[in-house]
Amino acid sequence: MVSRPLKSIVAMNSLHVGVQSWIIQDGNYPDLRIGDLCHFALEFFPNSWGESQAASIACSRSAGSNYQVAARPVFVTPSVVVLDFGWLAFRQISPPKWIKAGKCIEADVQVEIDPFFYKEELRVMGGMPELRYHFRVLGIELDTTPWISAVDADGRTVQVRDESQRSYLPVAETDAWSDDDGNAHYILEVERIDGDAVENGSS
Repeated sequence: MVSRPLKSIVAMNSLHVGVQSWIIQDGNYPDLRIGDLCHFALEFFPNSWGESQAASIACSRSAGSNYQVAARPVFVTPSVVVLDFGWLAFRQISPPKWIKAGKCIEADVQVEIDPFFYKEELRVMGGMPELRYHFRVLGIELDTTPWISAVDADGRTVQVRDESQRSYLPVAETDAWSDDDGNAHYILEVERIDGDAVENGSS
């Protein structure tokens, strides 16, 4: 599954993470500027994943906030999984049976800001690790990939990004209500400023 050589990011402090405009519009976070300090948990979305013979965690960024990872599940329940690939990230999902705590997997994942699921619900689950990090925003890109019509699994016509024309525009700050007519997706380049997940904070 993971076709390119992976590199460990355990000692690295920077990450590219996506944020949808609705998360800001709902008041979960303010609009962000380069240089801002913020803290939040990370949510991962598996584009694909499978069993692995890897003995250690590793990661390689492919594009945007997408990463190919060798990850170790550190918290697994019937409704949520937390992966460690140098960063801790969660996903609310009924995991495949082959996912076992401590056994490495390979995955192609998209890394996004936690909207509020961890902040308001998951952090109080018994055994759930602390997932929030302190970050400084180093850069912001607006996803300018064109929208096209597509038909989803239920036969509905929906708008999706045209992956054949993937593009981004560097910006100084987010403008969640105006960018892309309020439907923006941003890629934040962030730097961890304390090295560990935090115990307290607004997110």
